[in-house]
Amino acid sequence: MGTQFWWFYDVLAAALTIGIVYVVVAKGFNKVVFQLVAFVASLLVGILGANFLAPKVYEEMFQDKVRGSIRYCLEDENFDIYESASEALALSAAQDEKTPDAEELHTAFIKASKAPTPVLEDWYMEAFSNVLLSHLNRVQPMHPMTAYAPIEWMSQPGGWCDVLTVFEEGHSADLVIEHIEETCYRDNYIQLVRLAMFLLIELVMLIICCVIASMTNNLDQSMHLRRGDHILALPVALVEVIVFLFVICVTVRFIVQFTDGEMLLFNQPTIDETFVFRYIYGVQEMLF
Repeated sequence: MGTQFWWFYDVLAAALTIGIVYVVVAKGFNKVVFQLVAFVASLLVGILGANFLAPKVYEEMFQDKVRGSIRYCLEDENFDIYESASEALALSAAQDEKTPDAEELHTAFIKASKAPTPVLEDWYMEAFSNVLLSHLNRVQPMHPMTAYAPIEWMSQPGGWCDVLTVFEEGHSADLVIEHIEETCYRDNYIQLVRLAMFLLIELVMLIICCVIASMTNNLDQSMHLRRGDHILALPVALVEVIVFLFVICVTVRFIVQFTDGEMLLFNQPTIDETFVFRYIYGVQEMLF
């Protein structure tokens, strides 16, 4: 992924800072004092509201759909996990290296599952977990592809048996579906919902701020501005800069996560190349 447009974020941050400081300082403290309270309140309400609402919104609007997609993946008759794992092993093998076919992989599973102490090789579990994760992500994107792999569960005592037994005829997938949803999807989707809720709340709050600013501006038209008023307006301007840059960072992060960082401008390597913007972006990540 190219990072040649890293400068865009720093230029945007600098232009926004200069523009807001100039406008706010020119107005003077008396005309923007209410904006200080409004912008701080909007940021706090956005963060607290998004953190509170995100899990509830996910559970009400997305959880059932995600679990339905996982069920479809596991019960898809066109998906043969043993055949897919065999093909993946063949592609990754060294030249002339013999790899097991689908029937041999299935036989190994049946044999291991009936043993007094079931044991499977790490390469076996890794092959199946990678294939399963890839298949799940194609049908129901994880936004982004999660670092968790089913191998973490399969590596637990009896875990691999729980996963692979799903693909045997007559076995329920409910336990595996619930586990995959919780470990591969839930946190990622709640994070997306949290970012979207913050932007929505912030949009409403900023509209209210603009209305208040307009009203106070009309009330203060006749007020005489002293030099000190312009100096006192500087902290207000800096607060507004912080709020706007925070909103921009959240917007960028939402796009990066939703597109899995595959867009030319919206990807983590590009952000990491910036001189200033990356630090602001990092603060936003700590708060969210």
